[in-house]
Amino acid sequence: MDDGRESQADEKRGALYEEHVLLGASFAQSELGVPTTVSYASSAAVDAAVREGCVLADATGMRILLSSGAPLEGFQQAAFANDALSVGDVAFAPVLLGDGSLASIPLLARSGDDELLAFDMSPRASVMAAWLSFVSSIEQDGFAPYRDLDVTDVSMRLVPLVLWGHTAPAVLGDYVGGSDALPKPGHVASLMLDGRISCVCIATELAGEKCYLLMVPPNLARVIWRSLLSFESVSPVGLAQLWAAARDAAPWLDTLATGDKLRLTRADLEEWGLMRAGNDFIGGRAL
Repeated sequence: MDDGRESQADEKRGALYEEHVLLGASFAQSELGVPTTVSYASSAAVDAAVREGCVLADATGMRILLSSGAPLEGFQQAAFANDALSVGDVAFAPVLLGDGSLASIPLLARSGDDELLAFDMSPRASVMAAWLSFVSSIEQDGFAPYRDLDVTDVSMRLVPLVLWGHTAPAVLGDYVGGSDALPKPGHVASLMLDGRISCVCIATELAGEKCYLLMVPPNLARVIWRSLLSFESVSPVGLAQLWAAARDAAPWLDTLATGDKLRLTRADLEEWGLMRAGNDFIGGRAL
């Protein structure tokens, strides 16, 4: 197979597909048409592994949208119902349709002055992607408030790895000179692993343990994957296993398990700390 065809095959399967095969993975197909891991031949119980060590999962197949451009502030305020993020901030952010029903609740990261990343591995990811693309192109009487905003699907541009659990800060910190160099939960930062591999690191907390989403270069993904698995406390788990455990840890993720029309109350979203006060966002008045 020539390099061009091999590259196309890797993009359709994900950069780590062969690594998963070696570990005896079972696969499902994501809404992007990419194989995602369900579990491995000897997968650990996720809850125990998170408490006692940490788990590593390949989140290839997760929908990732990049919104960029000068109108970002206005777009963020209109399209997302959470408190506006400053550069470096991360939060789960409800996206409502015009009738007040829920598109999804992606993990949102403000990665730059004019850059916003939205991550969604739920069955509602395609709804979110289509809606945000529609909102960005809104035009009325010749006025297009987000004309210079670009909303791009970058799901396969980098390889997303999830490291979650008690020892995750120590494991990841080993690559950057200690855990103090890592972003705190609720923040995003660029890291240089071993001083030479550039990646984006999004930090959150689930079930009281640190959770890191690493966006790594596809050509180095296998090296990083094997290196992380060399730590005794790191256990590989399937993406389906990871998602099930995350749903148990965060109630709003459990509500996203359906692709059907979904309506939540303002009280639900406020109780989970996901919604800002007021109605100055799309769908706010219809709640």
